[in-house]
Amino acid sequence: MILDLVGTKGNAALLFGWSMDTSLALFRLVIGGVLEKLPQLKVIVHHLGAGMVPYFIECLDGLLPAGQGELPITKPPSHYWKSMYHDTAAVDANAFACGFNVFGADHVVFATDYPYGRHKGEYFLESRQRFMGEAQIDEEARRKIYEDNAKALLHLG
Repeated sequence: MILDLVGTKGNAALLFGWSMDTSLALFRLVIGGVLEKLPQLKVIVHHLGAGMVPYFIECLDGLLPAGQGELPITKPPSHYWKSMYHDTAAVDANAFACGFNVFGADHVVFATDYPYGRHKGEYFLESRQRFMGEAQIDEEARRKIYEDNAKALLHLG
């Protein structure tokens, strides 16, 4: 039974492993100084900070203060995370609120995880539209998330 939950049948390893692996890879970009050296680089992260970062972003700044030790970064780690763009795929209303509060309307883009999930992706498409419709954000923020940020990222005018 346990193997089914963490193996390929239960997809728990995929669900949690994906977020952990992505968080670690992006963490290495930050503390390795890549975003320091390439501030114009646009990084789009799935699941509002890989599903983990908004919860730990203040801890990152406390554990890895900028300008100390051997890290090649001059700003707190949160600065680099907040310069990335974060999509709304595979998050619920509570996770959205947390990520939105950390990253702000200028760095969130709408996504649904379509075509994955139940009913060939229809579940994620419908649930993302529903919680975004219920989100406690103003119309300007909503327009940025749905449209303006993606247009700017993709140079679509």
